[in-house]
Amino acid sequence: MQPTAYLSGTVRSPEVRLYFDPAATHLVHGTLLIDWVKLAPSRHFDGQRRCWVITAFGVDKNPDAMLRKAGFALDLVNGPPGQPLDPSLDGVLSLCDLMAPLVRASAIKPSMALCRPRFVGWHGARDLLGRGSVWDKANGRFEVPLTNVLLHGQPRPGLEVEPATVAAAQALLRAEESFGHARFSDAAISADLSTAAASSGLDLTGADQAAIDRLVEVTGDIPGWFGMSPYPYQRLGAMAISAGRSLLCDPTGLGKTLQVIGAFALRDVQRGVIVVPPVVVTNWAREIERCGLAAVPPKPPTKAELKRRERAAKKAATAAAKQAARDGASPLAAARAAAQGTANDERATAAATTVATPSSTLPGPAGSPLAPPSNSAASLGTGASSVPDDRAINLTETAPQRTLVVFRAGRKEPDLPETGIVVVPDSLLSARPALAEKIARWDPDGYAYDEAHRARTWLGKRSTVARDLVARMRPGTLTIAATATPLFSNPAELAPLLAISGHLDRVFGGYEAFMARYTKKDFFNKDVPRLEALPELRAILTEKVWVRRVKEEVLRDLPPKTRRGLILDVDLAGFRAAHDEVVAKICSWIDSFCTAEGRYPEDEEAQAWGKTQIGLISPLRKAAGVAKVPAALDRIAEWISQEASINIDGTVTCERPLIVWAHHQEVIQALRAAAPAHLKDHHLPLVKVIDGSTSSVERGRIVDEFQAGRIPVLVASITAAGVGITLTKSSDLWFLESDWSVPHQSQAEDRAWRIGQENHVSVTTLLAAGTLDGRIQDILVRKADLISKVLGEGSDAEMDLVEGDLDVAAAPAEIIASLVEVAVARHAQTRAKQAA
Repeated sequence: MQPTAYLSGTVRSPEVRLYFDPAATHLVHGTLLIDWVKLAPSRHFDGQRRCWVITAFGVDKNPDAMLRKAGFALDLVNGPPGQPLDPSLDGVLSLCDLMAPLVRASAIKPSMALCRPRFVGWHGARDLLGRGSVWDKANGRFEVPLTNVLLHGQPRPGLEVEPATVAAAQALLRAEESFGHARFSDAAISADLSTAAASSGLDLTGADQAAIDRLVEVTGDIPGWFGMSPYPYQRLGAMAISAGRSLLCDPTGLGKTLQVIGAFALRDVQRGVIVVPPVVVTNWAREIERCGLAAVPPKPPTKAELKRRERAAKKAATAAAKQAARDGASPLAAARAAAQGTANDERATAAATTVATPSSTLPGPAGSPLAPPSNSAASLGTGASSVPDDRAINLTETAPQRTLVVFRAGRKEPDLPETGIVVVPDSLLSARPALAEKIARWDPDGYAYDEAHRARTWLGKRSTVARDLVARMRPGTLTIAATATPLFSNPAELAPLLAISGHLDRVFGGYEAFMARYTKKDFFNKDVPRLEALPELRAILTEKVWVRRVKEEVLRDLPPKTRRGLILDVDLAGFRAAHDEVVAKICSWIDSFCTAEGRYPEDEEAQAWGKTQIGLISPLRKAAGVAKVPAALDRIAEWISQEASINIDGTVTCERPLIVWAHHQEVIQALRAAAPAHLKDHHLPLVKVIDGSTSSVERGRIVDEFQAGRIPVLVASITAAGVGITLTKSSDLWFLESDWSVPHQSQAEDRAWRIGQENHVSVTTLLAAGTLDGRIQDILVRKADLISKVLGEGSDAEMDLVEGDLDVAAAPAEIIASLVEVAVARHAQTRAKQAA
């Protein structure tokens, strides 16, 4: 039997089917053909047709020559036995013609391209496409940003790109940064946008009024029906966002929610989607209703309510008839009185069950911490007469009739309205592909992602879902990424946010170009910052991309904030036990390495292993946190004695409450468990906890009581309580633990240091001598320095070094590597003693 290779499949997904005797050998090497076939990068056996199928040969291969050299006859015309050749393969003269990955623009995602690997294979196609490609396993293809298929404006070498796709990618790169507004490409208007994006202060003293007037003429102003009174900097921020500066990065506490809603109002968004963290769903819904952008429709009456109305109507009719009879009215007049009584009762009942104002459908305080003291709109110094009649916003005094729809986990999915605003948790959206598809088909004309840094990992589920949804929206759709922490430690984290806001392709030339310019590969092939390019990145973001103000400049009367470190002497027994366990695991790895290699690991090898063992640090951090609990509770008890007072009715009043922040659940539980014994002299539950297990209802109740001065001490999780709440009653913050992330630390601090704070804010980090606390502080300082290069000075990314003997700054993997180094030295000493 002559071994034969048949071309099969389609031009997009070609394959070669191999028919040969199992005992056949390679024509040159003499090995079994079946063993040679198994070396192909992608192959499988088709049990039904009794043949092997090769779908990839690899990079820089000549499949025709390889097959002939192995002894196969090559048939590119007839197709496999019993399977005619697909018409798309007619005219193929060589398998080499099908090597290059085939790329075409997506029909449903205008900013994305689809790539079939073909015979170059999965790994080869990924390398040719560059960074940013995402494998769609279900469809057997890559999805890649459309601009990634070009290099210097031309198709990337090694790719076969359809001409229409090349034209679409080139057009996208040439697109003006206008987001559907031709006048925004004007140099003067661009400068006006920069003025608005950088506006600060609660008034516009010293502002360029002419620039503001020009911007209002183009973007319009906040409509008259808007139910809140934004500060001037918030109004200008909303205008800049609606005009294309749609990466909103104001620090926490400056009112990003109000600015996003204002931008939706300016654009007259009819179908808007707002993606938010689960813990702030209710807050967003409440603010949308307050602003009048949309409202939850009144619920239809239940059967019980209808029966109650019927009984009330009959009762009213009977009473009216009796009264008419007593007044001596005729039977006809009595009947008319009964009918009138029924109608009056029905109107009264309907009025009692109808929502009187939008804000009545959701719980929450009547006022807003972001509203200026006056109920009148904060003036921009521009009258209505300066705004042209043809601007694309709604100027009516009556709020638009949009329906507010809120999705919640564990609840039945509501229907999408004809027009309205949808609030959906990001975790729910990423967990339910059908929901994301449903929203995409709804065809939104406005999209916002609050706390968008949650999607900062390019290949993460949240990021992929968010970018896919944005990619399917029509050109010119307003897409907003809002976060106070756009950067944690690496410019790569900005790329997904820029893709969501629509700037990644237009301003930076796509994902690949952005990554190549602002990151580089380190020894471990990991993307790390290209430090020399960060000032340029900051300049571009400021000039073309974001709205970002410095809190101290906007809130000039905001009290200062200071940080300090306090070193505690604690019982280290628990930490040492955890340390010994970690060292034992390291020694076990050293034993295995020495057995396999006959030597001790080099520093680079120790660091490479440390990269895979970051989890070893977690037990040490937990142990250090738990070790500080007794000392912290002693100080908490002293604080309560000085600051809290017991009222005659047994309630507690504390005008200077304390917030204690922690990271690990084990540390929070240790505080919760030990608090009653340490505070037994006070005879009251003076400590409350907000962590991941706290329900939204309980969370709201605790916050209200804390703000009212009825909770002396609040223990809060940095991750669970670091967003979506206001704790301005406190000006004293203790960090029992530190998060690895500088932005998470700042977010937690900003629960108190924000609009409404009247006192100097003191932040104290409690450190345990003899633990990893010192090194963690050094890492935070180093990360803060990198972040400030992009976000700028005054970004609240700066961290103060804690006084004391601190170890040299080291990344988490480097900490593991240093532990390995110590363990190697001890291991060698032990062996030397045993040998002696």
